[in-house]
Amino acid sequence: MSMPGVLIRGSAAFVNTFELRLPAQTLPLVGNSVNFVIFNDMGNVFQNANEMFPSITRFHQPNKETCANVSGSIGTCNFNYFSQAIGLGARYRTPVGPVRVDFSYNLNPPVYPIIYDFNNNPPHEGQASHFNFFFSIGESF
Repeated sequence: MSMPGVLIRGSAAFVNTFELRLPAQTLPLVGNSVNFVIFNDMGNVFQNANEMFPSITRFHQPNKETCANVSGSIGTCNFNYFSQAIGLGARYRTPVGPVRVDFSYNLNPPVYPIIYDFNNNPPHEGQASHFNFFFSIGESF
C-alpha cells in the first residue's frame, strides 16, 4: 500500500531473465562482432517477503481501479504481481566487454497515483511505459 509522500519500498525481490543468444552474423563494417538476443524478463519488488510466492501466478496488477482513482482520496495500490517484458537486443563485442543495447515491451506496466509533480498539476493517474530502452556495458549475468 502506498501513502502520499512515502516511497514504496520492499523487503523481497524476485527477478527472472531468459535470454536466447543467437550466433553472430557477418555484417558490413563490424564483421562478426555483433550478435543478437531475444529475452523475457519477469519480476517485481514486494513490500513483504511473505507476499512474493502467493503472487507468483498473478500477472496483472490487482485492484488497478482503486490505485488509479485519484479523485478525492487516494486509493489503495497493490503491486503484488509479476511484471513481464519481452524484447530484442544487440551485443557488440569490445576488448573490455560487450556493449549492450536492448529494446523491450512491458506486457503489464503498473498504474500508480501521482500526488505531486514538478509542474504543480493536480493529482492524476500515472502508468509506467510499455516501451523501454536500455544501454549497458558488460554481461547481463
